Amino acid sequence: MDLIKKLLARQNKSSVRTCGFELLLLFTEALFQSEETKEGLDETLDLFQRAINLQPLLLESPSANLPFAPPVVDPTLILAPTSGTETIEEAIEQFNMFFEFMAARTGRSMEFWFEQFKARYLTLLYPHIMRMSGYDIAERTYTAVVYHANHTLPPPLIRYWVR
Repeated sequence: MDLIKKLLARQNKSSVRTCGFELLLLFTEALFQSEETKEGLDETLDLFQRAINLQPLLLESPSANLPFAPPVVDPTLILAPTSGTETIEEAIEQFNMFFEFMAARTGRSMEFWFEQFKARYLTLLYPHIMRMSGYDIAERTYTAVVYHANHTLPPPLIRYWVR
């Protein structure tokens, strides 16, 4: 898990974070499908929730607080330092990558990933809709999230559901 955390660190270049995200998805799936143990699954799912940086999608301010912190590691351990900050396009690219990964799954595995997506991302991006859909979402203030999500995520979501 330490290697995956290093790969996902915000201080790395986008290409390194993308490789880390793909590795995280595969590792999480292997843990989910394991018959012997689910040990470590909660930790990988928590990391999955932090893997896509939602900061670029914030409406009010990039410094607004999300309910979880993105993976950050000691700067001396960064594998390929980035020269900039993450963009909306990079967040959308990671969502697209996840949708493609999920679309390649079937049965129980697809259901697992869709439930994780709803519980860990859609509840943050669209809390009012998810609350109306029956999800128990505490009255939290995520009003900062969503403006960009409402304008940039629907096309990839729609493309995914049309497949």
